[in-house]
Amino acid sequence: MYNTRFFLFILCLLPALITSISSEGQPGYSVVSDRFFFRSADPSGDSSSAFVSSPNWFAIPTETGQAQVGLVNRFGMAGLNEMVIGWMRPLGNGSFRLDGLTSGDADFRQATMQAGISKRISKSFWFGSSLGLGVTGVRGYGTRWAPAVSVGVGGKLGEKIFWGSCWENPQIMFTAKGLLGSHPGRIRGGMVYHYSSAVEFYVGMGWESGMATSSYLRVGYRLSPIWKLALGYGWQPDQIILSVQRWIRNGYLQVGFSQDPVLGSSFAFSVSRHLKEKK
Repeated sequence: MYNTRFFLFILCLLPALITSISSEGQPGYSVVSDRFFFRSADPSGDSSSAFVSSPNWFAIPTETGQAQVGLVNRFGMAGLNEMVIGWMRPLGNGSFRLDGLTSGDADFRQATMQAGISKRISKSFWFGSSLGLGVTGVRGYGTRWAPAVSVGVGGKLGEKIFWGSCWENPQIMFTAKGLLGSHPGRIRGGMVYHYSSAVEFYVGMGWESGMATSSYLRVGYRLSPIWKLALGYGWQPDQIILSVQRWIRNGYLQVGFSQDPVLGSSFAFSVSRHLKEKK
C-alpha cells in the first residue's frame, strides 16, 4: 500500500517536472524507423509461441529480458541512417529499460540515451517514463546537449487488444535552424488487435506541431512457427512497408523494405533476443 501511494505521488508530480525541463532533446525515433521497429509484447514470455508485437515506444512491462539492435537506411541514402539499441529486464511489478538512438548524416547528427521504468498498475493498465540526455550536432553550428524525456501509458482490453500512448519532449527539427529553437512535443498512440494465433492488426497515429499528422496501418500474418510476414501502409509520409521475420533461438531476425513515392526507398535490419533469467 505504501509503495502504491508513493508511486501515485510521483505520478502527480510528473507534469510539473516535465514542464520545468529544457526542451531541446528528442528521445523518439523518426516516423520512418518507428514503422519498422517492433518488439514482442506477449505477456506469456514464451518466445516459442509469442506473436503479438508492438512499437518500441509502447510502455509494456516485460516478463522476460529483451535486447534489440536495429538499423534503418533511410530513403536509399547511405549517409542518412538511424541505429537503435534497446535492453529490457523485469523489475518488480514492471521492467527496466535502456534505449539508445543515433540518426542523421554528415551534416546533421543526433544521439540520445535514456533509462526508463514501466510499471503495472493493474492487470490491464501500466505506466512508463524515461529520462536521459540527447546531443545534436549541425555542421557549422556546433553541438548542444539537452534532457530527453518521455511518458507513456498503455494497457489491455480483454485478451485481444493492446493499446498505448506516448508523449515525448519537443524535438529538434531536421535542419540547422532547428538547433536554435524548439517545437511542441510529439504524441503517439496506437492499438494492436491480436485477431488469432496467426493474424494481428496494428493502427497508429503521431502528431507534432508544424507537421502533418502521420498514421500507419499494419497487418501481420504468421506463416509458420518460425516465419512471420507484415505489410503496412503509412500516411505523412506516404509509404508502403513490407517486413519479414524469422524466429531464431530466443528471438527473431527481421528485414524490412519501404517505398516512398517522393523520397524513395528505405531498408531496415534488426535482431531481437529474449534474455532468459539466470537461476
